[in-house]
Amino acid sequence: MASSSRSTLLKGIRSISHSRSIRRSSTPLPRISSQCQRHGQHTASSLRIPSLSPKQQLRAFMSSSRYQTEQGEKPASTLSPEEYEQVSERDMDILHENLEIYVEQFGENDWEVEYSSGVMTLSLPPHGTYVINKQPPNLQIWMSSPLSGPSRFDYITSKGWVHHRDETIVFKDLLDKELRELLKRQGKEDEAKEWDGTGL
Repeated sequence: MASSSRSTLLKGIRSISHSRSIRRSSTPLPRISSQCQRHGQHTASSLRIPSLSPKQQLRAFMSSSRYQTEQGEKPASTLSPEEYEQVSERDMDILHENLEIYVEQFGENDWEVEYSSGVMTLSLPPHGTYVINKQPPNLQIWMSSPLSGPSRFDYITSKGWVHHRDETIVFKDLLDKELRELLKRQGKEDEAKEWDGTGL
């Protein structure tokens, strides 16, 4: 009788143990494959946006396709940096001398021209002010005009300073034309015809 009860008890223990092992194995924890893990890491890293300083943002813009396209559209200067310094300084001096004559001969008392450190300012009230300056990093001369607005010029051998996007626009001819036009607005048409121009 005692052995029969013991046998029944052992069978019950084995049944309970077997049932627990089945429940544990029938609900395994999900495992993430190594491929999914790598994909998750790649996605997370792609979402990290680095913070750039203002200087880094400027460098990024200058190397962007928009900036490169704009610069690539202009005629290439035929001058080396050393030649640029000589030619640009020579032409700025010539321009300054002839604009002084222009101001003295045709201007009112408040017309004046100044040149210092590569920047020339021609004040012609009430018409406005011209700013003409050297740009050594670009090998260019820049002009801000009250008539035609801002423009940039490259030096091309046999042509002189030409517009950075249109070689048919020559700096000398554009400035001569505009200054003669301002004289005409002053009622000085004869003087506009007699003026020798910028000398470039």
